[in-house]
Amino acid sequence: MLTRRLLCASGLALSGGAAIAQTPGLHLSAPRAAHNVLAMRDGSVLFIGGCVEDSCETGPESASVDRYDPQTRRISRIGRLLGSRMQAAVAELPDGAVLVAGGWSGGKTASVERFDPRRGASEQIGELSAPQVCAPLTLPGGRLLIMGDRTIDAVDTRTLAIRQLTATSPWLDSSTATLLRDGRVLVAGGRVTGQPRAEAWLVNTANGAATPTGALAAPRRKHAAVLLNDGRVLMVGGAGANDRQNKYRSLEVYDPATGRFSRVGETIEARFKIPDAAVKLADGRVLVAGGADYPELIDPSTWKVRRVHFALDAMLNFSTAVALANGDVLVAGGYSERTIDPTDRVWIIPRALMA
Repeated sequence: MLTRRLLCASGLALSGGAAIAQTPGLHLSAPRAAHNVLAMRDGSVLFIGGCVEDSCETGPESASVDRYDPQTRRISRIGRLLGSRMQAAVAELPDGAVLVAGGWSGGKTASVERFDPRRGASEQIGELSAPQVCAPLTLPGGRLLIMGDRTIDAVDTRTLAIRQLTATSPWLDSSTATLLRDGRVLVAGGRVTGQPRAEAWLVNTANGAATPTGALAAPRRKHAAVLLNDGRVLMVGGAGANDRQNKYRSLEVYDPATGRFSRVGETIEARFKIPDAAVKLADGRVLVAGGADYPELIDPSTWKVRRVHFALDAMLNFSTAVALANGDVLVAGGYSERTIDPTDRVWIIPRALMA
């Protein structure tokens, strides 16, 4: 298991240059990439599973769960899952426990666990209708929609009953799924047999039925999708064919009113492998923290993009970003594109740098 830790220092934004990390010594309990991050109702943040070894492989630490405490600004190990997982679906349940469904564990798994952060223990509660990598979407009325690459399941968060909605799913490998204001789900991009796609679908959350809608301006996968304050969906980065040799800077917006995508601008850096590294701030702007060694801010009111002068250690792929209650953004893990070795580093980007 990789245990090498990267050095950091503390400081604020430097005049005319990059800022350096504000939180020396802040680390996950294990290197992680392609892990799950979950902002809890109490303000804490959980980091669950992920690839933990060189070449982004799973290992024993892929079953571990860490917690960031916003009061102490520290990260600690709080427990373990029943088995190793990466790219699972996770969601907080009404009682403060965490649902962990599907994902990769030496192969796709269908198992569903209930992890209790207070006890640090987990129990299996059922199985999805098929083994799969999947994403959760929280719906009104106490339901979770588990968008898998094979089927779509619904989970009742009160009874934990799992019900298959449809035996087919439009959620392709490396696509995105975004819950719209009207209750439908936008699924965009992804790949089939290694080829990136430009198709998009709208999914009915009552029965899982999918209908085509518009098309991306460019086929893309491993991108990020963010629901904007006006109800549109922003697509950031990704890649076409040839993967990292064809990373994108382009930004697209999907308008549910017209069912169309349109190009709206470009980021400064081409970025991909960022599905969980773009986050909407309280004022509606979008921070993109993965795929490069510094973050960028996107303003949907003008489509202006600017660099945030904060230095990350490397061009990190499959890192995670989450907005904290105080306006800071926490960025964790990922792996270097050059070496594919996950890091245990965590950065806190201060709100002041994003003003």
